[in-house]
Amino acid sequence: MTLQRFSVRVYGLLTNEKQQILVSHEHFDGIELVKFAGGGVELGEGIVAALHREFREECDITIAIQEHLYTTENLIISTFKPHVQVICVYYWVTTTDPINHQLLPNIYTVWQDIAQISDNYFSYEGEQLAFCTLKKRLLL
Repeated sequence: MTLQRFSVRVYGLLTNEKQQILVSHEHFDGIELVKFAGGGVELGEGIVAALHREFREECDITIAIQEHLYTTENLIISTFKPHVQVICVYYWVTTTDPINHQLLPNIYTVWQDIAQISDNYFSYEGEQLAFCTLKKRLLL
């Protein structure tokens, strides 16, 4: 199939003072995805604005961006739409707000100890690379 369009996605690696990271489990088209909170950038929306919107929608929180961690560099084809090329941007974020762990019916989030997560735990390579970058930043 020929590629027909781009999809730009943005995700936040939310950490807390206990050296934990918020992991999102999403059920989509019968598949459970293990990833970070975030999603698609809408037409007319900036990447940072999309990240803030996604955290409001998925967790009902306000975030503070600490640092850009990773942007996908290789060609990634959408798992669910083979005609779509996906570009993902990952940020390290924090919050002081309490987390609503199941605001949406198909997504729930959990705090997990960063040191206990293997590098290949996440469903997608971009998440794995962003997670490894964060661990290096945190010296873990």
